[in-house]
Amino acid sequence: SFSFYRSMGIFSLPDVFMRKLMRTMEIGDRLSLRLTCRAFEQIVADSHAGYFENGYMELFREGVEEEIGVNFTFSIGERFLAFEMAEDEFEKCLNLRHRLFNGISIGSVNFELPNALPIHMDFIREFINKFEIKELHFYMSIDRDLENALQLLSHYPTSACLMSFWYLPALRLLTLPPLERLFVHNIEGSSLFSTELFVRLVETQKNLEIVGHHVLLSTNEFQRIIRAISEDNRKRKIVLELLCSNVVSILRDRGISENSKDGDICGDFTIAYNEPHTAPNNRSQLKMSDGKCVLLFVNFSWTGLACRPSVSISNFPIV
Repeated sequence: SFSFYRSMGIFSLPDVFMRKLMRTMEIGDRLSLRLTCRAFEQIVADSHAGYFENGYMELFREGVEEEIGVNFTFSIGERFLAFEMAEDEFEKCLNLRHRLFNGISIGSVNFELPNALPIHMDFIREFINKFEIKELHFYMSIDRDLENALQLLSHYPTSACLMSFWYLPALRLLTLPPLERLFVHNIEGSSLFSTELFVRLVETQKNLEIVGHHVLLSTNEFQRIIRAISEDNRKRKIVLELLCSNVVSILRDRGISENSKDGDICGDFTIAYNEPHTAPNNRSQLKMSDGKCVLLFVNFSWTGLACRPSVSISNFPIV
């Protein structure tokens, strides 16, 4: 096979052409090409891998002891690389990474590193050395996950960051840097989310989504949130859950009822559509806009059924 490529003169191609060619290859092709001959092995190792839309990285500990091995999964595009290794085998995995490319650009990378120890984070930092990442997304279940995420984020000061919390660190949320999106999910059933905390997060975070927790808001507090979103020049979206009675109270304070019709003007808002009895659960949907903000209320009942409607507030169109 080497004589075939040599006869083509591929190794005599201009360096700039070769670099561009290597940026067009899938990771699987790079894995195969490096096995062809030593010359291609060196070309693969010394070249940039180009741009990929998505990546994923997971490091899962097999036990609670430090000497227990880990499962490490890394994907770029459609290619998955999975390793089961003891901690003294990290170097072998890093060597393979270094032989695949000397740099790579990725649009978004999801990191799942539950309860990773310092030795694991040292490995991750070395693995993603020379990675250009436009957007990092972290999933967290305990405080250690948050600390690890903040450490990695410090190496990408100009990148956007999304954080998904599967627990509620409460006051820690107020210490977070500005994020592209903050997602807080409660998997243990509905609980009350601090109104003061929610309002402060709206003021400090660009996009915010609270699921599984419900917030209690007065009409004035609700108006304050709408104002914060409408006056922001950035594209922003806030999603929260309210008690059904809270939603109905806020809407009625604005003169909106189940009898309001599409096109009605209620104060500053115009009703886009009002579906008071949506099948199959007899739940309502309502969408309205004031020209700057769009509000969408989903899954609520004008008669006060026990439910937690989802409320979306954005300064761009909601489909």
